[in-house]
Amino acid sequence: MGLGLALALTLAACHKEEQAVVGVAKTAEKAEQKAQATASERDSELAQLALIPLPTKSMYVNVRDAGAWANPFLSVGASSLSLRISVTGANPGTAGQAGGSHTKSAHYHEVQLRPADLAQALIALPAGAWR
Repeated sequence: MGLGLALALTLAACHKEEQAVVGVAKTAEKAEQKAQATASERDSELAQLALIPLPTKSMYVNVRDAGAWANPFLSVGASSLSLRISVTGANPGTAGQAGGSHTKSAHYHEVQLRPADLAQALIALPAGAWR
């Protein structure tokens, strides 16, 4: 009778080890799938960033003031990023009307970003944001 009990305990222990191995295999498979999805997303982002046109030096060689820069403008601080985007024509203001004024701030939209969100923010910009 003692031999039967020992055999039953051995089989139960083997079954638990087998379940543990299956669990580890499933966890490894999920991790591999997540890594592949992350790599695929990164490749997609890089491909989209590559579509941003190269700069035309002659358009900006004489720019001395950030306000004259028509492309998106990135300011890097110690703990933050600020992306300034020209929104020309989006807010015409009251320029040309009696008593009206049109300030430079009406032409730009500034967004505070986390560094991890920079690529997505640049990808999300419309093609017209890049002069």
